[in-house]
Amino acid sequence: MVRWFNPLELVRAGVRAGLSTLFGAYADRREIQALQASAQSRDRAEMTTGTVRTASGDGSHEWYDLSDPDSLWIDYTADLGDGFDATYTVARLLAEQRLQVGDHSTERGQVLVMGGDQVYPTASRTEYQNRLVGPYRAALPWVLEEPPLLFAVPGNHDWYDGLTSFLRLFTQGRWIGGWKTEQRRSYFAVNLPHDWWLWGIDIQLNADIDKPQLDYFRALAADDSIMPPGSKVALCTPEPSWLYAETKGQTAYQNLGYLEDKIIEPNGHELAVGLAGDLHMYARYEAAETGHQRIIAGGGGAYLYPTHDLPETLAVDTAAGTHRFEMQPAPHDDSDAPVFPDVPTSRGLSWGALLLPFKNPWFGGAVALLYLLFAWLTQSATVRPSFGAVDAPGGTPSSLLSYLARTSDAGSALGAVLDATQHAPGAALLVAVLWAGLVAFADLKSWGGALVAGTLHAAAHLGLATALMWGFAVVNHTVEGLPATGPLHVPLFVGEMAVFGGLLGGLLTGLYLILANRLLGLFGKKGVHANEVFSAQHIPHYKNFLRLHVGSDGDLTLYPVGISSIETHWSVRPDGGPEDPWFEGGVPPADRAELIEPPIRVDGTARRE
Repeated sequence: MVRWFNPLELVRAGVRAGLSTLFGAYADRREIQALQASAQSRDRAEMTTGTVRTASGDGSHEWYDLSDPDSLWIDYTADLGDGFDATYTVARLLAEQRLQVGDHSTERGQVLVMGGDQVYPTASRTEYQNRLVGPYRAALPWVLEEPPLLFAVPGNHDWYDGLTSFLRLFTQGRWIGGWKTEQRRSYFAVNLPHDWWLWGIDIQLNADIDKPQLDYFRALAADDSIMPPGSKVALCTPEPSWLYAETKGQTAYQNLGYLEDKIIEPNGHELAVGLAGDLHMYARYEAAETGHQRIIAGGGGAYLYPTHDLPETLAVDTAAGTHRFEMQPAPHDDSDAPVFPDVPTSRGLSWGALLLPFKNPWFGGAVALLYLLFAWLTQSATVRPSFGAVDAPGGTPSSLLSYLARTSDAGSALGAVLDATQHAPGAALLVAVLWAGLVAFADLKSWGGALVAGTLHAAAHLGLATALMWGFAVVNHTVEGLPATGPLHVPLFVGEMAVFGGLLGGLLTGLYLILANRLLGLFGKKGVHANEVFSAQHIPHYKNFLRLHVGSDGDLTLYPVGISSIETHWSVRPDGGPEDPWFEGGVPPADRAELIEPPIRVDGTARRE
């Protein structure tokens, strides 16, 4: 799995994200796709599998017709291209032709929807092959009869190469194992039985929805011969904007709000179901008046995201008014809240951030390097070469470390380090940069709160660096047989700082994340450093996916499938048939699958089975 606290990984991902945002502002690949789709319409007509229809003569508004069957199964997964064990465990279950979950028998979807972030940490041909195509091909190498179709919406990580790799993989009629890609753009519309529609949108790193994409959905929604009034839309979006409207502000819902207010509802349709990933867990919100569902199911393979900081109610502003969604059936009962993992388990897992230096050794090494650089700069600023080796008992200390070796008072030690920092511009600059970085890192909305949290965090690291310098100085100057000064002190000090600085510095960072998350949560500031507390642990377990069924009665039933523990021991199947998976685990796939909550049935108003 990706080690997100590896400093080099963070730098690479940050650079790619910045470049994709910069170039995306000047060359929107979504607009280029629209031109390509029109130019390729003739070839597309020759390649059609019988599912493609168009709402315009030039083929610029093609959609996919799967409305003929009386019923249809659909699979949904998101945030999937990370570590092999987690990704393949989910893919292995999705590949099962029939899967028993609880008392319910489900079937493999005739359609598989990948809901965003199909690869981590950044998009590239190699990463897609290793982290997505390989595991899914191994799970379902081939299908002898009618193959399931594959549609995908790009998440922010898919956009980090400007969408180049995504378009190559998903919009050129390629195969991913036994699944056949069908779409020709980064967005799509699929007509399901009984006037249900599956829409997937591309919001390109939170940019406005492009005009060709809006025209695409508007042409479908406005044509009564394609979408009769009263059609119901299940919308796949890479981010849960309904949740972000509550946690980040109502502007987070402006893209979905425009689609709902200007395209879906004015044409007599309803946005009955919203599906999203981005947050790597399961959570469901329901509108009490309409039964509309908003579901987060980002459990396809990436590191776990906590559920204990999620708001219990959401208020989403649209042109029609404020829509309210709640966790049901029991928003105040942790054990019954429709989340996975459950809230007590999520809280317990947060303490694993204390293992940060062991799970992220490169991060601990970077912290140790900063401590060592600070010690080097302050020591160098206080060395007095003219004293030579006069640093003897009763003499004048020749450097900061020599002084620290002789003092037994913590206040004096801290004062000496601060005094030395004032006379060492390099050390002072290092402290200032560290302080500014930790203030910016503090996950608080207000600058005042971020300033306090960042300052306390920086002060803790400065205090720890001082304590380590003091402790090493005392120990190294009392080692029997080691000269009071000399070159042997340098490698000894470096080794001590690398080991103890890395461990204690990483532990301090993990402790800060836990305290900020848990203590501030007690005072109403939920969600502080929720992502970092869990990304530091890269927990592979507690995965999930959705299995949807449009029944012959016209209702849409959603089966949320959870996997508490992923498989980690795989064995090769050299004697398997064309459809058989290449690897099998020690536990049958069905034994790992569980129903997170009873199936949810949607027919305009939701009712429990």
